[in-house]
Amino acid sequence: MIVEICGLRVDFRRKKIKNFNITITRYGDISLSVPTYVSDAEAFAFFESKFGWVKKRMSAACEKRAENTFSVGENIYVFGRVVTIGSTIGKYRLDGDVFYVRDRDDPDKRVAAASKILAKILADKARLYFDKWERITGLRPSGVTIRKTTSRWGSCNKASGKINLSFYLVSLPEECLDYVILHELCHLEQANHGPLFKSMLDRYYPEWREVRSFMRNKGEEYRLILK
Repeated sequence: MIVEICGLRVDFRRKKIKNFNITITRYGDISLSVPTYVSDAEAFAFFESKFGWVKKRMSAACEKRAENTFSVGENIYVFGRVVTIGSTIGKYRLDGDVFYVRDRDDPDKRVAAASKILAKILADKARLYFDKWERITGLRPSGVTIRKTTSRWGSCNKASGKINLSFYLVSLPEECLDYVILHELCHLEQANHGPLFKSMLDRYYPEWREVRSFMRNKGEEYRLILK
């Protein structure tokens, strides 16, 4: 869950771990993981004790951050492959390994227009994987949304049956989207990540641990950086 500590948005989670962990991505996203038995007060006090270190890491992350502007010649990843930004006077579109934009457009307008096209590309691809896994598992969400979430690749509200996918999945190889969709569908039946949940993943997608490892270790290198 997202909480505010020391004025910062923090993705706070309890896990079956022994130590307290704070991680900061190159996007400046912060997560705090603690053992399951730790209270909120203890967890927040630990974070506050490391606030100086967090601020330094945040500053370093901001300095390294290079936002994607979809300028001609820029390279981005689309489903794991390198795509080069090209110029057109027509519609924004992805054609093979070139993403055509109107380079004379205002930068903010260009980013917004390009993002809209990429969101549509992701939605179309996601529909194919939802169809696949719905047939196999018999599980079906009540609704699917795509948002520019950076703390999680996907989420599921078991009570409402709604699934959210991160817009940034459009940058990762397709097997990552495939896995995330199955992962969230399984949450419609199993709310947590316990043995029953993992057994579902093992049954439907034996290679899921390799894909999860790739996303954890390499996902940030592929993801777009937007305002």
